[in-house]
Amino acid sequence: MSMENMHSESVSPRPRGRKFERRREDILLAATDIMNSSGVKGTTLLEVARAMDMNNNSITYYFRRKEQLAAAVFERSMERLHDMVREAAAEPDPRARVYRFIAMHVKLRAAGIRGEAQPLATLSDMRTLEDSIRLPLERKYQDIFRDVRGFFGAEMPRDVAIARAHILLETVFWLPVWISHYPLDQFGRAATRLFDLLEKGLALP
Repeated sequence: MSMENMHSESVSPRPRGRKFERRREDILLAATDIMNSSGVKGTTLLEVARAMDMNNNSITYYFRRKEQLAAAVFERSMERLHDMVREAAAEPDPRARVYRFIAMHVKLRAAGIRGEAQPLATLSDMRTLEDSIRLPLERKYQDIFRDVRGFFGAEMPRDVAIARAHILLETVFWLPVWISHYPLDQFGRAATRLFDLLEKGLALP
């Protein structure tokens, strides 16, 4: 099933007004929190419905299956991630692009702790989805990865740029796990130290 068919199955032929879209967005926000704590397999439509103070039938008005809801959560998070990649890519050189990308993720985590922003979904859980839903999402991620690889410039050997892109993405994906051990007023310092490690490496002179 294509991504387009998956979405049309979940909502058509119902009209999509502003109220519908706001409610759907709220469901995605609630589902992101639950999926990040319980994983896709541990998440149920009923649990999401309870978090939204809705009944199960009301949730299926928007998403008929849990897999469709999970796919929508991942798709929305990748849209946000890609926006961050594009913003960082606008910086003038590789060093500034990497620092900007890290700083945006640190800022997002701080905003999440303050309740001012929704965290990104844990994208590694996409592997639990069936192929018809997972493969279109993986293609979207490949586009993101290609643009992160572009941070390092066309003059860098492709295999080196690929390795650096993997390291950078894994670093920001794991960032929420450890940075919360720091007080909020030290997040900026943590970001600077993290960039220093990526730029200069772990080895002493």
